[in-house]
Amino acid sequence: MQPARERRRLRNRYLVGVDLVGAAGSLFLAYSGRFESWSWPLEHTESFLRFLPIAIAIKLVSYHKAGLYQRLWRHAGIAEMERITIGTGVAALLTILLGVWLLPAVGYLEIRVPTSVALIDAILAPIVVAAPRLLIRWLSQRSARRAFGPVRRVLIAGAGSAGE
Repeated sequence: MQPARERRRLRNRYLVGVDLVGAAGSLFLAYSGRFESWSWPLEHTESFLRFLPIAIAIKLVSYHKAGLYQRLWRHAGIAEMERITIGTGVAALLTILLGVWLLPAVGYLEIRVPTSVALIDAILAPIVVAAPRLLIRWLSQRSARRAFGPVRRVLIAGAGSAGE
């Protein structure tokens, strides 16, 4: 049996991979939603391919700085959702600033990332980040309920020896 810290590190390594795929997927879905098709005009395809690695890097660094890889997600609650909101919000602001304004201004992107794509991506990102983490929590609770069988709630009245 591995120590808890080693299991957590291993699990979070998988979450980095899931977030990497999710970051690419949310940007791809944003472009597809914008152009209402799986194929886009050539200049936007080139812009997407140049912007994708930058967007993924921004998102993963923002998620790391927000503490998304330092948690045990089977115990996730409101504090973890706040971290997801902060991490994805910072990532959204940075990708909008870079993709819509800065990278086209310096000539790295020939055509800017459409504002609608950046906004759709900003809406999809929290969903893509939260879904696997909430799935971890749900599966953990489900397996705990199966392990202990039916739960019977009790009320303990009294303090000290009376409560015992």
